[in-house]
Amino acid sequence: MAGLGGSHERATEVLLSLALSDDDRFMHLFVTRDARQYLQEFDHEAPELLHDDEVAFSAIHIAQEANLNAPSKIDTVDSSNRALNQLVHAFWTRIEARLREIDRGDLVIACITNHERRVRDI
Repeated sequence: MAGLGGSHERATEVLLSLALSDDDRFMHLFVTRDARQYLQEFDHEAPELLHDDEVAFSAIHIAQEANLNAPSKIDTVDSSNRALNQLVHAFWTRIEARLREIDRGDLVIACITNHERRVRDI
């Protein structure tokens, strides 16, 4: 308005052109796209999910890898701690062996891709 000088008529015209009616005030609202939406344009595959049988067999296998006796009775704090430590050691041994086989960069990309596919389905 400072550049208009003393022209009161021109100032009024500018102000009237800037004022929106109640019907026009939402015309410029839109949701912006984020990086995730751009990436979804290039990847149309479904995520990989575990099935119930895979989860069940995984529990059986980890007990075998941990050298837990079956059937066994865990009824004290010491026996519980011993069993948990064996299971944790078995899981870490499994993870370490798997990471030695995989290129870590590829693993990170595969995990992020699978995560993005799951997010897209939500």
